[in-house]
Amino acid sequence: MEPDDTVLSKTSEYFAKSNDAEFLKSVAIIQGGLELDPITANYSLFMTVKDFSGNYQLHDAFIIDGIEYCDNGQFNDEVANDGIYTSVDQYAIDASDVPRLRDNYFIHTGSDFAHESELQSFLNAAGPGFGIYFGCKLRLVTCPETSWYNDCWFGSPCTCIEFYDCYVEVGVSLTKA
Repeated sequence: MEPDDTVLSKTSEYFAKSNDAEFLKSVAIIQGGLELDPITANYSLFMTVKDFSGNYQLHDAFIIDGIEYCDNGQFNDEVANDGIYTSVDQYAIDASDVPRLRDNYFIHTGSDFAHESELQSFLNAAGPGFGIYFGCKLRLVTCPETSWYNDCWFGSPCTCIEFYDCYVEVGVSLTKA
């Protein structure tokens, strides 16, 4: 299995399926980062699992979307119990996907997450770093059909996907806390 956007985005479903209220309120999963093994030429994936309440006992392994991550100092994990979970397996990743997986972080929390300000402080303290975050809402609309390049080919009216309420954030951290 190769990691892709589908694998990374499905992590949010992990929170939706969990019935552990304390986990949903206090734990964030931050997926992102990878490391090349020069011997195998394959990559290990990383995620940080952080309990912001201090009351939840984290497991030493999680399986998310079929990828097992551990924080027990075994397999590809270098340091046990440091909160950085490393994929047990290594993956052959296309060179064009490496920057996306290395430089972007996907943050997943439960809908009842109660530690947003602590999460932001944690992310700011992780610097120095750089991140670009973007997104849009989508809706289906009737296409305008105003000129030859946006006429309907298969009958009228056409349905278009409209992107709206888009945002781009650029985060730069120059010092480490």
